[in-house]
Amino acid sequence: MSEDHEAPEELSNPEQTATPLDRLPSALRNWQVIEIDGEATRVEDARPTVEPPAATPSAAIPEHADDVIVVGLDTRQLTVNAGGTVTWHCSLLNNGPSTALFTVQLEGWVDEHWFTPITEQNEPTPAVWPVQILLQPGERANVGIEIAPPRAPEVSAGEHPLALVVRAPEYPERFNRLAATLTIAPYTDLGFGPMQPKLLAISWFKRSGLLSLPLTNRSNIKLNVRLQGLPKAKRQWQIEFGPVNAPQSHYTLTLQPGQKVQIPVHVSARNLPLFALRKRNARLPIQVATAETSPPARTINAEIVYTSLIGPWQLTAVFSFFLLTIIGLGLALIMGLLLWRSMFIATKTNPPAPVQTPAILPMIALVVNVPAATPIPSIASKPPVNTLLGQTLQTPFVNGDLANPGPAQTITAPMVQAAQVTGPGTPAPFANAPAAIVLVPTPQPVPKAQPVRHNMTYQQMFQEIGHSYDLNWRMLAAQAYIESSFDSVALSQQGAMGLMQILPGTWQEWAPAVKASDPMDSYSNVLVAAIYLDYLRTTLSQHGHPQVEWMLVAYNWGIDKVLRHLDSGQSWEDLPQERRQYAEDILRIAGTIPAN
Repeated sequence: MSEDHEAPEELSNPEQTATPLDRLPSALRNWQVIEIDGEATRVEDARPTVEPPAATPSAAIPEHADDVIVVGLDTRQLTVNAGGTVTWHCSLLNNGPSTALFTVQLEGWVDEHWFTPITEQNEPTPAVWPVQILLQPGERANVGIEIAPPRAPEVSAGEHPLALVVRAPEYPERFNRLAATLTIAPYTDLGFGPMQPKLLAISWFKRSGLLSLPLTNRSNIKLNVRLQGLPKAKRQWQIEFGPVNAPQSHYTLTLQPGQKVQIPVHVSARNLPLFALRKRNARLPIQVATAETSPPARTINAEIVYTSLIGPWQLTAVFSFFLLTIIGLGLALIMGLLLWRSMFIATKTNPPAPVQTPAILPMIALVVNVPAATPIPSIASKPPVNTLLGQTLQTPFVNGDLANPGPAQTITAPMVQAAQVTGPGTPAPFANAPAAIVLVPTPQPVPKAQPVRHNMTYQQMFQEIGHSYDLNWRMLAAQAYIESSFDSVALSQQGAMGLMQILPGTWQEWAPAVKASDPMDSYSNVLVAAIYLDYLRTTLSQHGHPQVEWMLVAYNWGIDKVLRHLDSGQSWEDLPQERRQYAEDILRIAGTIPAN
């Protein structure tokens, strides 16, 4: 072919997609280049039959046509399923005068890793773009492109604009860009995780519990999910979903592609059996459905184990009690009869001497005169916490006897002076002084004081208990100092008891766990407070707040109030001043306690 040829004719409508042969000059449209001794041979109408392509889709990528670098596509609209494959065919014609190395690459909102180019010899080329093809003047090549978007949530469904761009360094000012649209079909895939915990325990004394249902949207579209308990479970159980402060029986939520959530599932027992020989298991069906028609609604089961009020152990204990009671009564009756018989025989043989009834000693009245102008001495102010830590554990008063305190308990000042106490019939030494009559019974033997349970200092006690429950012993000591000033028999108006001022309800719940029976015993009181603090720390950690400040506020304010405060989205600064001050004072005092 001669290198001097006519200039290519301009297309009547550049926006209209043309076949490679249509872009040739009119004098060359019926020619094919065949190398025969350097001459071009005319072939009668060798144009292949090509279906007219669809109209150019409206895309965000602008097109650019060129009459030297001629590119054609078999379609401008591609549809593929995520995880599937579709092949895109394009033709490339060197309509210029020079041998050129054409570079084919992709542009647009797509990932080139989805595309695999295939030459017309069906040999896969490296999957690294761009693809390079060497063409002689008038030579044409076909390139197939396999499109395989992965099945993943990040591959969003819908239309993705893209463009095929062809350039050649031999034609530096020329390039061809054809726009197209890749439509990825939507798919639905809602993933379920196992319920946490796998088995929820329910009893007469704990009739409700909380489960967590993990959901994952593995689809490439957002899903509207609806959860509800099936009617089969509603007869005996109540199932609700959502936050603790606003649970719902029918719960809906929207999940974006790839989003993971943990749905709280609240389970409450409507009625439980009164008697059963063993524990029972129940499977509560929960229906999870989406607004899409596929897949259909699925069911996941919550595993429950529940106990009756009266079980085999209780029956055995009651039966054993009645049996032992009957045996004991029978033995007591037999022993009574034998004793009566022996006494009757002894009385007939040796009559007993008359027994004189001891005279009842009268009560002695003492008069205590308190002058109006004489102040009652006050107890000394509390010493620093470092001084108190070196003292031996205090022992409660024995039977309320103020005259016999425990070994480590001393009264710092008398409440009544000796001169103010008179004997029976003695007039009051102070004029117009109010008098109080105290009735003193006949002196009786004073019971021995109970021995100190733990012969250790307060510091040793806090170190031992703090190590057992992984708590800072200085924090425990500072908290006891704030609560009671190390007074083991302190009793508040609300009924809080002992060193750590434990409320009766808290004592009844946690004292059995550590086998404590005396709230006024220093060691037992701190032991119950430590296990309760460990419970508060674990509960708050599960809600994402493991800080020690929140644990101390929950001890002072109540765990339920703290959880409601956190669930409402409020922060540490939103707490009442006195609650924050309580925790800050404890941590400040703990920081002043030396290491040893």
